[in-house]
Amino acid sequence: MILSRQQSILRTVIRRGFPELRVIKIALQLGVYDCWMFYEPAGRRQFLLGVDVSLASAPRRILEGGFAHELAHIVRDSAYSAGQLELAFERYRTSLAWRIREEREADLEAIRRGFGPQLLALMGYARRRGYVSCREHGMLPGEVYRLL
Repeated sequence: MILSRQQSILRTVIRRGFPELRVIKIALQLGVYDCWMFYEPAGRRQFLLGVDVSLASAPRRILEGGFAHELAHIVRDSAYSAGQLELAFERYRTSLAWRIREEREADLEAIRRGFGPQLLALMGYARRRGYVSCREHGMLPGEVYRLL
């Protein structure tokens, strides 16, 4: 039931803001992770989007913000060849500067596609639960707010 709700929200975010991803297979997986959401390649033009169980009952707006951020990554990565994608993931793992740039770009893309308020809601939700925003995770809440 919970995963069904999240799948419905994901489909809505794709339809409203990421229509080019309709042809990409994105499998949603609920689990216990060390981050709230992540994505990884799962084959040619296929991605796995992991969602931590702590977000299972999060408000729709919060999930929309997280999905929009991850889908922004997937839009970029779906255009890469297998070799380019492997190199991008390696750089993400090994370079703080690369990771910061990638996360900020994902936030900006989510904002450009109309999900800035949801992204800001996700950041507030995280802060209320004790998470501290830092540049390694993307834009800071004040930066997002100024762009809205």
